[in-house]
Amino acid sequence: MKGLAFVKALNRRGIECEVVTGFPNYPGGKIYPGYKIRAIQREEMDGVLVSRLPLYPSHDGSSLGRILNYASFFLSTFVFLLTKGRRYDAILVYHPPITPAFAAALLCGRNRPPFVIDVQDLWPDSVAASGMPAARILSRLLAWICNYTYRSATLISVQSEGFRDELVRRGVPSEKIRLIYNWADEEAVERNGIDIDDAQKTARDEFLFVYAGNLGAAQDLGCLIEAAEIAAQKNNRIRLLLIGNGIEAERLRERAARSGGAVTVRPGVPKSEIVPLLAQADVLIAHLKPTPLFDITIPSKIQFYMAMGRPVLSAIGGQAGDLISRSGSGLAAKPGDSASISQAMLAMASMANTELDEMGKQARAHYQEKFAFDRGLDATTNMLQDLIDLGNS
Repeated sequence: MKGLAFVKALNRRGIECEVVTGFPNYPGGKIYPGYKIRAIQREEMDGVLVSRLPLYPSHDGSSLGRILNYASFFLSTFVFLLTKGRRYDAILVYHPPITPAFAAALLCGRNRPPFVIDVQDLWPDSVAASGMPAARILSRLLAWICNYTYRSATLISVQSEGFRDELVRRGVPSEKIRLIYNWADEEAVERNGIDIDDAQKTARDEFLFVYAGNLGAAQDLGCLIEAAEIAAQKNNRIRLLLIGNGIEAERLRERAARSGGAVTVRPGVPKSEIVPLLAQADVLIAHLKPTPLFDITIPSKIQFYMAMGRPVLSAIGGQAGDLISRSGSGLAAKPGDSASISQAMLAMASMANTELDEMGKQARAHYQEKFAFDRGLDATTNMLQDLIDLGNS
């Protein structure tokens, strides 16, 4: 999600923003302490007005819970836009889920504000890949909702070339689509540092791969654990650390307990604490199970890893793996293939520090060149101004 820093930056550029969202409950599926669900709650965060709408909190493996979560936020968004929507010059809707964008599609357009969908996941493809039991049953309905919403949107922004090409294949006019790459939380990276003392690495006497993020079905992290076990049998310095929460967390912890010490699973930590943990990695690692959808996805952790200035092992098919290989930021392995991933682990663990350091430098340089916050902010500002101009024409 774009975050508070993004909205504050838009405000500084003269685009006055209000954030409309639900009550905070991700990733645990429980409302955060200090909040209580009500019809609407308004608060100010660093000068940004935030309106929170009611929803059913759920982020576990329950299909019914997830459906109630999406449907309840659709209803809240629909009522909010119905009563308050006319006061905005333009609306930007973050997707996923598709439901608030569907509410905008039903209410915006003629005599109402134009809207843009920021597509971070392609539905229903990503829902099917999530492992949710009812995904296949819902796919046909979700496909209709998505197609209707894409047709209704004034503009669509996407996070990869692959997403753009796929939407065009689905019938979305290419002139309606803007490619805006994701960026990292640069303030968090700079505030906590991106380097670790070499003496600290030597004292640790292990070669550490770190994954941070969602521990879900789509990540298929059991494959990473198996790869780490294979690699550790040939190089006993190799260790894998998984950091995060998700529906697969308990199963992964049980699996890691049988790895002979090669793998550790830790709960997710606040953003203020994750950067120092990532900085201690010899290599940062990403994995998604092999599907056509993930071949055209660049998950936002790739940008964050590159901004950290650490070497990257990408076990993601298609564009993400190509990005890491072409930029010299690390190595790519076949997703879902523990043998391929273990070979890449062994290769990186045998590299000289100077070679690994150069990969980290290339990662940081490529991030600055292609994905930096200011570049994304420029593109978003131009897109929103075009949207406002269309609404006023």
